Amino acid sequence: MELENGASFSIEALMENPGFRAWVLKEDQREGEYWKAYIAEHPERREVIEQARSLLLDMNEHFTTDDMNAAAVEQKLQAQLERLGSPEKLGRNSRFELRWTSGYLRLAAASILLLLVAGIAWWWIQRPSDLYATNFGEWETVTLPDGSRVNMNANTTLRLDDHWNDGAIRRVWLSGEAYFQVTKQSDTHGLFQVITDDLTVEVLGTAFNVHSRGEHTEVYLEEGSVNLELADGTQGAMQLEPGEMLTYSKALSTIVESGPASKELTTSWKDGLLKFDKTPMREVLQEVEDIYGITFRLEDESQYDRPITSQGVPMEQLEVTLPILARALGLTVELENDIYVIK
Repeated sequence: MELENGASFSIEALMENPGFRAWVLKEDQREGEYWKAYIAEHPERREVIEQARSLLLDMNEHFTTDDMNAAAVEQKLQAQLERLGSPEKLGRNSRFELRWTSGYLRLAAASILLLLVAGIAWWWIQRPSDLYATNFGEWETVTLPDGSRVNMNANTTLRLDDHWNDGAIRRVWLSGEAYFQVTKQSDTHGLFQVITDDLTVEVLGTAFNVHSRGEHTEVYLEEGSVNLELADGTQGAMQLEPGEMLTYSKALSTIVESGPASKELTTSWKDGLLKFDKTPMREVLQEVEDIYGITFRLEDESQYDRPITSQGVPMEQLEVTLPILARALGLTVELENDIYVIK
């Protein structure tokens, strides 16, 4: 469901939007196309969207029924906020007012209370720097507080655990694709975890790539060692050796590929190139759509499974990428009504 014209844009408004909830909770794949296009048109709103998405996922994880008393929750929320600090320190009014316009917001308030008690709300209030995000067609390299370096592909978000420095495990949540060079903590031997919707990657100090979009998650290990655990708990911990990749299919709820893989093909995006070796055209087009937030339509649908090989399609600008991609496909690409039609 689209946002109404003139409607206020806020975390609350997003969480009230049925289409937004359907997209975040993966209840309707069609909503994904709308929100992908919306973020591309309004990149300045991406951070608010990601905050609403993270809160909604946290809420959905902990609550399944609406049995909270509004007045009691509001009173407890106010008490927790006062303990966190003065209004000046929090950068907002001391009075925290809740609008009980729907049962879903009651759940949101209950979730916020849980996050406050657990300490996660400090991230929402005080630590916006713990959320890293790239827009469509944008790449970034960030250094985490422990010195680990992360190369972020376009259309990617990375969120740090609020308790990053409090314990032995360093946790980050990833949506999109990123290449990690993790610094080993020799003093604490602290583990480093990358958490996606499908699985958790656990390492000590190593270099690896995680691609988590759509219906599958891929993990490629360049050096060191990693342990993998599926989110659904259907399989015990698995290990990868350097040069191996594991692919998990959400649609099939199973591991569809595991074994040796090409580092050059898997991590070439860090160098600004997309490389393919007998890759189905469907996957090639999906990769470019994810990076730039655009939509392709192939006139001859029988071509979707055609294998594509390319030694390098530059990613810096869409205007450069498309002509070279067209040559690699042996076809032409034309823009028609905001859709790139391949003929």
